[in-house]
Amino acid sequence: MNTRADITVADSVPYVALNAEITVEDRVAHVALKTGASARLDCSVLAQVQAALDAVEAASGVDSVVLSSKNGFPTGLTVPRGGGDDRDNLLAKTCNRIEAFPKPVIAVVTGSVVAGGAELALACHYRLAHRAARTGFPYAQLGLVPNAGATQRLPRLIGAKPALDLLLSGRLVNVSDASLRGLADAVFDDNTYQAVVDFTASLKSEGCAPRPTAQVRRGFVNAKAYQTAVQEARKTATASHDSAAAHIIAAVEAALVLPMEAGLAFEQAAYDDCSDTPKSRALSHVFMAEQTAAERTKRHDLSPMSSVAVLGGGPFASQIVLSAFDGGLRVNWVIKDEAQRRNSLGHVQSILQNAVRNGRISATSADRFRDALSCSGEAAIVEGSDFVLRAARGQRGVSLPVDVPLAHCLPGTDPRLALQFAFISGQTRLVEIVLGPDGQHTDLRAALRLAKQLKLIAIPQKAGGPCLSERLRHAQWRAADALVDRGQSPYTIDAAMAAWGIETPPFAAADQAGLTTVARHDRHADCMNWARVLSDAGRSGMGETGGFYAYDAARTASQDEAVTDLINKTRAPAPDMPSAHIQRLIVGAMANEAARALREKQIDHASDVDVVSVYTGLVPRWRGGLLHAATAAGLLKISHAMTSMKHLDAEFWTPEPVFTDLIKNGRGFDDI
Repeated sequence: MNTRADITVADSVPYVALNAEITVEDRVAHVALKTGASARLDCSVLAQVQAALDAVEAASGVDSVVLSSKNGFPTGLTVPRGGGDDRDNLLAKTCNRIEAFPKPVIAVVTGSVVAGGAELALACHYRLAHRAARTGFPYAQLGLVPNAGATQRLPRLIGAKPALDLLLSGRLVNVSDASLRGLADAVFDDNTYQAVVDFTASLKSEGCAPRPTAQVRRGFVNAKAYQTAVQEARKTATASHDSAAAHIIAAVEAALVLPMEAGLAFEQAAYDDCSDTPKSRALSHVFMAEQTAAERTKRHDLSPMSSVAVLGGGPFASQIVLSAFDGGLRVNWVIKDEAQRRNSLGHVQSILQNAVRNGRISATSADRFRDALSCSGEAAIVEGSDFVLRAARGQRGVSLPVDVPLAHCLPGTDPRLALQFAFISGQTRLVEIVLGPDGQHTDLRAALRLAKQLKLIAIPQKAGGPCLSERLRHAQWRAADALVDRGQSPYTIDAAMAAWGIETPPFAAADQAGLTTVARHDRHADCMNWARVLSDAGRSGMGETGGFYAYDAARTASQDEAVTDLINKTRAPAPDMPSAHIQRLIVGAMANEAARALREKQIDHASDVDVVSVYTGLVPRWRGGLLHAATAAGLLKISHAMTSMKHLDAEFWTPEPVFTDLIKNGRGFDDI
């Protein structure tokens, strides 16, 4: 016979803001946690769990406990470095309490369950998961180690290789994915309530007792494969000098040989080692900056789009088309030139075929993408599109509907609206939205709608000139040119910046962009644009003629004595500056340009500079972004290096007033 009863959680429990609702049915206590619309896990939710366990532990009418929330299983980082409020690691205490609980505890996993929420689910004795539920552990991306048992419980359930893939990559994976076999005890599709009733009934019929994850050994069955996975992961982590990854790998390795209590202590020690390092502070800073920027497209008034029009062909336009596919949009692609249309369609087709071959998308998805594409040389197919993107030169004469938002998507400026997508290795997660002098609020709103549809972080800007990333890149080239004016070799400068962590340092980046492009930027009188000097000498960049570097058939770069001779004939060489001094000058020049953009109100938040600089490859992620890196390097040292730079371009090297204000008050760019 079905019986229902309500248990009230005591209001006096610390942290409890809203009580969990507990309903007992057929001796099963259904604990509905109150998490808010975002299902965010915080101390109040953890206290609800603790209080609910208190309420049902001694209840004679309860045999098992089900944890759930109507907004999805609790999720998110609870550690302060990730914006959480759990300073005393209540999460670990709660997880340990669940694992030791005398009655079976079942987690109903729905939604995207990450970080602390995933650790909470791992501590439960059983996991009932919706087929679309996803899980992930972003700790390594913050320079941190999990501190509530993930490195000990996850490999016990699924083995070392899939556990390390999850813990190190930070990516979200479907709980029902074959690689995570053993993580969920059962998977359901639709009716959550019925799935819970069926699952608890089956447990009851089998007489199932609590199953602490500490006692699960299936992930250890093949000890040799376990150790092999650890060693392979360690090779990669050693090459990347990632200390958090190294600590996570060591903790997963320890799980094989240590009892749970000792393994948890090992994990906590690893967390303590990483929790307050410069790298973890930098990674946590950029993570929080991303979260802040991402809020812009979470507005409820940004309605979905169904289609976009792309004007022009070529590789860049193809990337935009593929991004639109990923965002679930139909694409109306106008390419006037027949040969270019054929080549562009072939390029997209090749990318889709490779994606299917490499397992990144299914053949069904590729077919759906092809069905969503209309391509023609006639502008008539633009009709009905929600947004028009000008993605190639020579498209301004195309006849367009007057009521459809239009954005220029190429380097340069537009009087109304420009979008700059940050493509790295064919992927993008960022778009800079530049509202020109003629731009309207409706243009900005339309651009934010598109960014939301494409799942991109949006950085709005107001400018009559280039977007922020272009300004920062040009400042980097201008500073590097000034150092060559002062007698430094391009190769010494690039080596210093590569050592600082920039993947493509200034002069290698100039070759990639093409010297004729970089040569367009003027310098102060009597100062050199060295790309122009090389361009005038017949060099182009990464082609056969070479640029600052010489290139072989595989486009592998090497230093070129002819370039050194050409530069030395124009100005006298000087002894090499220390790498640290070169780094301060170039980082300082870029930070100074960002400070100008802030003063001119092109952007509103200093943290946006850090997001843009990371996503465009100007600054490595582990540096925390440009302005965070400048602060970490010491604003006084950077300011002194710039003011002592003996160069004709004095205005460029003069620190913005904000430097003096921050130094005087003992603050940094993170504080504004």
